[in-house]
Amino acid sequence: MSRIAHSMSGFLEEKFFISPDGERVTLVRFRDRESHLAWAEHPAHLLAQRKGRDEFYSWYDISVSEETYQHSFWNSDPQ
Repeated sequence: MSRIAHSMSGFLEEKFFISPDGERVTLVRFRDRESHLAWAEHPAHLLAQRKGRDEFYSWYDISVSEETYQHSFWNSDPQ
């Protein structure tokens, strides 16, 4: 799924996190709502979701949000 997400128009980034107890979180960001909806409705993604429900996950949680503000700071010369 990562390869497909990365190839989609509007893809920004994908990050994975795993907690010590094994819980996994994947963050996938898209440029806009339309790009995100295209990913959400992609046939291979829908098939993977169904397979996940049927074979792998006892539960999952999906949160979708719109970014209303973004700020970045990069210190290129840390002391």
